[in-house]
Amino acid sequence: MNTQKLTAKAAALLSLSTWMILGLVGCSSMKSIALEPKSDQSARPEPTADVSIYTNEKYGYTFLYPADCYFGQMPGDCKEKPPEERRAECLCFLDYTNPDRTFLQAFLGDSDQLSLAGFVVSHHDTPVFNPPQGMDLARWINKNFSDMFEDIPDEPNMDLNGVPAVRVVYPRSPQSPGFESIYFLHEDLLFEIQLLSVDIEDNVELYDQILSTFRLEE
Repeated sequence: MNTQKLTAKAAALLSLSTWMILGLVGCSSMKSIALEPKSDQSARPEPTADVSIYTNEKYGYTFLYPADCYFGQMPGDCKEKPPEERRAECLCFLDYTNPDRTFLQAFLGDSDQLSLAGFVVSHHDTPVFNPPQGMDLARWINKNFSDMFEDIPDEPNMDLNGVPAVRVVYPRSPQSPGFESIYFLHEDLLFEIQLLSVDIEDNVELYDQILSTFRLEE
C-alpha cells in the first residue's frame, strides 16, 4: 500500500473513529425529524420554522438541518451527566467550527432503542483530496480508495442534486459500525460526505432528507 492510499484510508476512518468515541458518551431520547426539501433541484433550500440552513462559506455548499439541533460543538458536560439530565444540545448538534470538516450528530428513536446518526462533510489538505484538474471522479476513487472499499463503481452512481457522485459502502464489522461515503468534485477539490450506520431506518431517513437539500454554489 502506498503513502497516498494510506492517507486516503486514514482520512476516511477519521470520521468513523470520532463517531465511535461520541457514541460511547451515552444518549437520550430524540424523535424522528422531518425536513421538507424543495422539489426543484436547482433551487437554494430555504429555512422554515422546522429547519435551519447551514452555509459553508469557505467551500460554497449549503444544506438544511433540523432547527432544534444546537449550532456549535457538543458541550463537554454531555459526557458527564446521565441521559435524563442532559440538555437538548447533547441530543443533536451541528459542529461548524472547522469548515474543512462539518458534522452533525443526532440521537434518534425512542428512549429504549436509540441510534446514533452522524453526517460529515469534509475536504482534507492532502494529495488524495486535491486531484489533478479534470480528473475523472470514479477513476480517482478507484485508484485511491480500493484498499478501503470492495465495490467501487467505474462511473458515478449517484446524482447529488445535479452533481455526479460516487457512493460506496464500508460494511459493519464486529469492531465498528458501517458507513457510507459519497465522493464528489467541486472546483477540482474532492469532498466526502460520510453517513454513519446506514443500516438503521431512522438514520437513513434523516440522511436522505438532508442530502435532498444539499446544494453547491455556482
